[in-house]
Amino acid sequence: DDAGPALLLGEASAGDKAGCNAVAFSPLGDAMAVGCENGSVQVFRILHDKTTGKAVFKKIVEATDGGHDDAVSSVSFHPRGLAVLSCGKDGTARLWDGRTGAELGRMNTSIEHPDPKKRAAMELAEAKKMRGRRGRGQQGPPKILVRGCAFGDLEGKVVYTVQSGKRTPAYLSRWVVQPGGRGAPPPPMGPDGRPSGPPPPNGNYVEDGRVECSEKPVSALSLTGDASTLVLGNVEGSVFLFDLANLRCEKAFVEVHDLPVTCVAARPVPSALPLPGDAEEGVPFDALSASADNRMGFLTRQRRSRKKRPRTASGGKGEGLSTITFMFLLWFLALVYLVCKLSWRLCRPELEGVFAFDESPAMAFESAMTCTWQNAIWAPPTRAGIAVPPH
Repeated sequence: DDAGPALLLGEASAGDKAGCNAVAFSPLGDAMAVGCENGSVQVFRILHDKTTGKAVFKKIVEATDGGHDDAVSSVSFHPRGLAVLSCGKDGTARLWDGRTGAELGRMNTSIEHPDPKKRAAMELAEAKKMRGRRGRGQQGPPKILVRGCAFGDLEGKVVYTVQSGKRTPAYLSRWVVQPGGRGAPPPPMGPDGRPSGPPPPNGNYVEDGRVECSEKPVSALSLTGDASTLVLGNVEGSVFLFDLANLRCEKAFVEVHDLPVTCVAARPVPSALPLPGDAEEGVPFDALSASADNRMGFLTRQRRSRKKRPRTASGGKGEGLSTITFMFLLWFLALVYLVCKLSWRLCRPELEGVFAFDESPAMAFESAMTCTWQNAIWAPPTRAGIAVPPH
């Protein structure tokens, strides 16, 4: 409500019946990549119309050969803005030249378990299912769907993909650039016949590791700003924080949503740098999640809040003194007042002697304190009326 109504600053068309599935912006924010349901990958230049004050989207590049063979799931710009990474439901992740649309590299993913024993057990279970499906038109290997992709460093030499079947576990793969491979296309030429920019990045990626990241298919993916953690949301409403250095799950939030996770957002800066809201809550949030259950999840690795707030008498958090502390302080002040009043009535000569300076100050002070103690605070047993003989 504080931000005011939303304003339409511009619009773009990917084509008739193209169906936009994924959008990503370049590192400088001057271009936008779009992945479509028909498999095409397009890049739009974002311009500013000074007359109307709105943004103008101009299509400058479209992937060659129609892009993917099936719907695109995710797109991401190369850290240097020279290429676009995309993945789709055809089981591949591809790297495209951001200036010409040429395909620079292709990663053919796999959903085989990396552990040979578990892979053999899964293949045996799948074979039994296939035998039970014969004659019902459900034969052949499971279709591989690449649910998400992202660059894992600032140079574009590492790529992460998450793939699964329609109902099979999801696997996280790490791909690294290898020198050589097929020759990359030359950079586009300018009007003078010379290259108009640096050469496109190397697209020769090979798989460096693969682990099972979720027992159910993954539906959303996001990478932290320092490329240390991958946030995954699956179709059962669970969210996982995956440590990319060791390729292991760092923390799991099981079924935080009642429906499949539709989108996740990883922390854009390291935890050492605070974000708005961290100081107020005392908790650095590591990820946000959303689902069709109309709920958002604020997720953190931290076990408890570092910021301790005072609690009220009812046990809730509040500011200032609690009711019990206030009542105790009030009772103590009333007791001090009664002792002072009684001391002044019973020991007035001794108290006046302290300020009269007729005798030694130490002796006058000792006499006043003895009188106050024995008459106003604590009566000795030798005082008449105090000692009670037994019957």
